Amino acid sequence: MAGERPITVYANPLSPYVNKVRAFLNLKGLNYRLHYVDPTRQKQELEFSGQTAVPVVTVGHEVLVDSTPICLRLEEIFPTHPPGLPADAALRDKLLALDRWVSASLIPTGFYTSQNLPLAAKLRNGWLSGTIHSVTAPQGLPLWMKLMWPVFVVRARFVSGIIDHIDPATPVSEVRRNACEDFIARLEGGPFLGGQSSPSLPDCAAYGHFIPCWMGGMVGYEEFAGYRELAGWVQRMTPLAYTPKPFWPKQLVRRDPERF
Repeated sequence: MAGERPITVYANPLSPYVNKVRAFLNLKGLNYRLHYVDPTRQKQELEFSGQTAVPVVTVGHEVLVDSTPICLRLEEIFPTHPPGLPADAALRDKLLALDRWVSASLIPTGFYTSQNLPLAAKLRNGWLSGTIHSVTAPQGLPLWMKLMWPVFVVRARFVSGIIDHIDPATPVSEVRRNACEDFIARLEGGPFLGGQSSPSLPDCAAYGHFIPCWMGGMVGYEEFAGYRELAGWVQRMTPLAYTPKPFWPKQLVRRDPERF
């Protein structure tokens, strides 16, 4: 039982990979403790894991890293909870391939958006991001860091390796449109990815991509709401992946997924 092996998620509030894991935990009905990592001490706080980035999850004394391996291990540890992947090997492989597509193709479009919006939108989004991190960080952010957060976000070096396969001449609107259309194609006419009747790991990964920046009111992340198929998928996913443990404190939520 989960109560016998307490779960802790070391988190960044806007990380799509963290929110993938959180959606997966919600989907499986697992209770967990959330620990937002202090951005000023992230390396020190995660030293026990051998990692410098979130997500990191502990289950009892076991330390798990990297979003997909974390979810696969949770599936092994808690097999009696609602499954996040099917037992059928062929279908499981298909859904794991979709999970890889989300990581390799869908999530990078979010980072590409953050780097290629007009400057005013970048700064607005950076300020909103700084506010979210300041509220969730255990000790808040120093004022100088909150003021400089828009600059940190705009110049984030780690992003370049994630988006280097996207042609930098491609307008953000086109990248986002293509991502939405590719996602809808991978629904295969079903309520969930891969044409499945119930959500699975890649749905959790995609939910962690689409929802956080939209939820934070950021510019450039709202286009998916205009696609009927995608909007319907969000409405089906939210009761399963966002509750009972919503991603953020209510005061930070500018667009509420439960009222989508």
